[in-house]
Amino acid sequence: MNQEQAACIALYHTRHIGSQRLYRLLEHFQTASAILASSVDELQSLNFSKALIQAILNPNWRMADKAATWLLEPSHHIVFFNEPNYPMQLSHINTPPALLYIIGNPELLHKPQLAMVGTRKPTPSGQEAAYQFAYEAAYHQLCITSGLAIGIDTISHQTIIDNQGQTIAVLGCGVDTIYPAQNNKLYQRISEHGALVSEFALGAQPTARHFPQRNRIIAGLSLGTLVVEAAVKSGSLITAQYAIEANRDVFAIPGSIHNQQARGCHALIKQGATLVENFADIATQLQTNHFTYCDNPTLTASQPPVTQENCQPQQPALDLTEIDPTSVCMLEHLSFEATAVDQLVESTGLAVEVISSALLNLELAGYIATIPGGYIRTKGKRR
Repeated sequence: MNQEQAACIALYHTRHIGSQRLYRLLEHFQTASAILASSVDELQSLNFSKALIQAILNPNWRMADKAATWLLEPSHHIVFFNEPNYPMQLSHINTPPALLYIIGNPELLHKPQLAMVGTRKPTPSGQEAAYQFAYEAAYHQLCITSGLAIGIDTISHQTIIDNQGQTIAVLGCGVDTIYPAQNNKLYQRISEHGALVSEFALGAQPTARHFPQRNRIIAGLSLGTLVVEAAVKSGSLITAQYAIEANRDVFAIPGSIHNQQARGCHALIKQGATLVENFADIATQLQTNHFTYCDNPTLTASQPPVTQENCQPQQPALDLTEIDPTSVCMLEHLSFEATAVDQLVESTGLAVEVISSALLNLELAGYIATIPGGYIRTKGKRR
């Protein structure tokens, strides 16, 4: 780390400065070093507030020293807004972060990315959708960017790593802070096979105001944002709004009108987001905008072009040979929307006891799940 970079870090992490004020200061002084070399008289002549002048005179050198020590680890990196390795996509948003801390592969920030976001409490169908789209992203060599939160974020990161794809996790805390704690193993896997990114100071703890700032980076790095499943007040809609402001594509997966966790997606679709049913709906939109997918040598070399046909979820058909006929019959009467037991009694003509036994067998085998309102299927079509 050179002196100019150290000066930039010291100013950036000084109270009353941050990215926006740092950019304004640089418009006048050109370099961070020149800002720190300015006199009190010069600063006063520019009509700066007393708080800003005091901030400039007392930069946070402690944080610069901490960053210098942190950078001794080969997998640790810092990229600065005025350097060639700063991600171009992010530089086009309103007030991009002046610097980014990265653990892992910094080159991923330059790869074509799709943001996948959604609720922390997904329904089984939401979980399935997240898996399917992340799987297809890995297959078609599109990097997935998300926020390491519980729920849709976790499924997206985990699935793409499991399928030899690439992923970026943008954090609402310092890049060296693991949050949430239960994602410790996933954090480690992303550091080894992807990239962890944050604009916040090393050691910074997560706070409520950090997450909207994190969301703008998720949207800013990405070509488009896919909202998998989200309630009306979900933070995922903030990410979608940042994507709209950055003139990026927004995609949303529709759900049941009875699913509270789908209403945020429905609201986005009403506002003009692209309704998507499979990965091809996303891939063709991005290709139309002349974006290409990054090469990934760990995946199969000869892969088919993206079409509606080969972008269908790549799940094996169900093998029901080991399930009793009553359970097979029951499965045929269930869908990906909640079905109550009394509805099954009416549609099948079977006794409640028989239906309950069959449902238990199917749930234990992983073919269905219980949600408020009844049962839903969690797997695809029968062979």
